[in-house]
Amino acid sequence: MSTYNALQLKAEKRFSNGLTLLLSYAFSKNLTTGGSMFSVFSSQFGAVDSWNQHDSKSYGFNDMPNLASFAYVYDLPVGLGRHFLNHPGVVNQIIGGWKVSGIQQYQSGQPESIEDPRTDESLEEVGSGGYNTPDTIPGVPEKTAAKASGHFDPAVDFEFNEAAFKYPCTFCFGTMTSTEATVRAFGYFDEDFSLLKDWRIHESWVLNFHIDAINAFKSRAVCSIPRTRRYDAEPSLNGPGASGFSTLSDQPNPPRTIQLGMRLKW
Repeated sequence: MSTYNALQLKAEKRFSNGLTLLLSYAFSKNLTTGGSMFSVFSSQFGAVDSWNQHDSKSYGFNDMPNLASFAYVYDLPVGLGRHFLNHPGVVNQIIGGWKVSGIQQYQSGQPESIEDPRTDESLEEVGSGGYNTPDTIPGVPEKTAAKASGHFDPAVDFEFNEAAFKYPCTFCFGTMTSTEATVRAFGYFDEDFSLLKDWRIHESWVLNFHIDAINAFKSRAVCSIPRTRRYDAEPSLNGPGASGFSTLSDQPNPPRTIQLGMRLKW
């Protein structure tokens, strides 16, 4: 069972003074008691206790409280039929008729979780549909000081504070919900821009040239969710104390890419 509530805003401006603009923003919350056992339907794997789903209610893995996007196309006011240099000729063919377009997206990070091995295989028989969670220690912050400071270095820092968790007792489910959202992944920021121009060679022939900058700002590298989030009983298996626990190894967004293209339409 899941619920989604949101405040959604949209502003749209069409073909006014050469500008087409669409702005949208959503402030939302997504709560769920579990997910599908099959990843094609849900990124949240099963339920901790399928017989008592109320206690498993928490943020969904795809909960992103803030999401803003901007899409626009602007005809630059230069060239024939425009405000500046409004006359035909060679100059118009070179600097007239250009358009700028962009898509910009900004969203909050997804909630993260820690998976704990079942304290006994019998938990599978009594309803542990996917995994177990650890116990949380009251008063101990779950995120590290580096994560909370805003000066996180993915090369050396950890996201989770190992001292905030412990293994649940035998035949016990952990007190931590699947995704408490106390520790969230890093936000996703992306800016894509294009510069375009059409040349009409013949009545039905148009030559289009464009320059695209994907993830234009180099500083927009987005850290992924930790490579190993599992809180295993054996430290050698990615759990606390192991080199892989709560570390980051890659980025989910593409690197900056600049591409040039030309297309003939007839």
